[in-house]
Amino acid sequence: MLRWTMLFGEGYEQQATIMEPTGGMDAVAHAFYRRTRRFITLDAQVTALRRLGSGARVTWRDRATGRVSTWDADHVIVTVPLPVVSSIDNDLSPKVKAAVEAGARVYPPAVKTAFQAQRRWWEQDHGIYGGISWTTRDITQVWYPSAGIHGRKGILVGAYIWSHDLGRSVSVAWANMPCARTHPGPRRRPAHRDPPRLNRGTGAYARPERHLKPATKAGQVMR
Repeated sequence: MLRWTMLFGEGYEQQATIMEPTGGMDAVAHAFYRRTRRFITLDAQVTALRRLGSGARVTWRDRATGRVSTWDADHVIVTVPLPVVSSIDNDLSPKVKAAVEAGARVYPPAVKTAFQAQRRWWEQDHGIYGGISWTTRDITQVWYPSAGIHGRKGILVGAYIWSHDLGRSVSVAWANMPCARTHPGPRRRPAHRDPPRLNRGTGAYARPERHLKPATKAGQVMR
């Protein structure tokens, strides 16, 4: 594990040349949305893809009203993960379907747990400013925020787990774990002195079994 984690930052998706936009990575998506919102329909679940002459037809369901509609287009660009593609009714060729199914099996189930700490103890007590801590425990990784440095509070990804044996690790209890159990400090003493108080709405978790339901593809927010 040590050798692999040391090379983790050299991957093309982790290169130092990839910068973080102000406000977080979703600032890019929000910027696109502001310029193209008149072309975007939100909360629309795609239920079927069909070839239509030289183009394609997309069938989708409004998740708020349940109304089913179709769009005809010259081209369809599919960007959702392969396990989701494999769950959408389609008339792709047998070879393409086989490739999608094979790719979908490669995806391991994954879960993230995030919480808000009442103080930025990783900076104040450990001198950690952004980045990742690797552990040998089930939580695998801790991700530290690179924004709001020297602020009062901060949100940590206290666990990022991807494994085909994920079932034994995933529970709503992850979102309520004391931070001393998630930070990769010595097992016999807490990594910091004040475990965070998780108030209503401050925890979030993603449960892989939810991904099997068509209505939910992006996890759940704990309230």
